[in-house]
Amino acid sequence: MEILKSYLARIDDLSLRERGIVMTGILVILFLGWYAWLMEPILKEQTALQQQLGEKSNQLQTLNSQLDEMSRRLNSDPEEIDRARLQTLREEIRLGQEALQQATVNLVAPEQMPDILQQVLNRTAGLALIRLQGLGATPLLDEAQGGAAAETKPAEGAREGLNAAYRHGMKIEFRGGFLETLAYIEALEKLAGGFFWEGIDYKVTEYPLAVTTLTLYTISLDSNWISI
Repeated sequence: MEILKSYLARIDDLSLRERGIVMTGILVILFLGWYAWLMEPILKEQTALQQQLGEKSNQLQTLNSQLDEMSRRLNSDPEEIDRARLQTLREEIRLGQEALQQATVNLVAPEQMPDILQQVLNRTAGLALIRLQGLGATPLLDEAQGGAAAETKPAEGAREGLNAAYRHGMKIEFRGGFLETLAYIEALEKLAGGFFWEGIDYKVTEYPLAVTTLTLYTISLDSNWISI
C-alpha cells in the first residue's frame, strides 16, 4: 500500500502533459492484458473454424475436379465411364456444399457487416466513426491451399459450379476513450452472429482519446462484394 501511495504521489507531482504520457502507457498495458486474456482464446477458436472451412472447400474442389474429368470422358467415350461413380461424386459434392453452408450459418452475413458495425458503434456513447472500409472477397480455398495452390492448379472448369467459401473483410476506424472502446468490442463479441477478428490497432492520439482500427471478416458462400 505504501508503495502504491508513493507512486501516486509521484504522478501528482508531474505536469499535465507528463500525466497524460503515464496514463497512456498504463492504458496500453491494460489493453494488451485484456487482449491476451480475452481475445487470444477467441482467435484460436476462430482459426480452428477457418481451417475447418478451408479444408471443406479444398475437399469440394478435389471432388469437383474429379467430376469435371469424368464429364469430359463421358463426352468423348461414354462406354468407358463408371456412371455409378459419376452419380456418387455428384452426391458427395451436394453433401459437401450442404456441410459448408451449415458451418457458416451462425456467422454474420457479408451484407449485414457495415450496418451492424455502425449500429453498435452508434449505441456506444463516447465513440465517433472515422472510416468504414470494405476489403473485398477472397476465396477461402486459395488461403487453405497456400503456396501449393500455384503449383497444383485444378483442372480446367473444375471450379465451375463449385459453391466455395469466401472471406469478406471489413475495417472500421473510430475515436474514443479506452473504456468506451472496450465496451464496443465486447458488444460485438456478444452478437448472435459472429465475426472473425483479424487485427486490433489502438493508438492514443490525445489523452484520453485514442484511434482504434478493427479489422474483421466473415465467411460466406456468396462472392459478392460488401457494399457500404
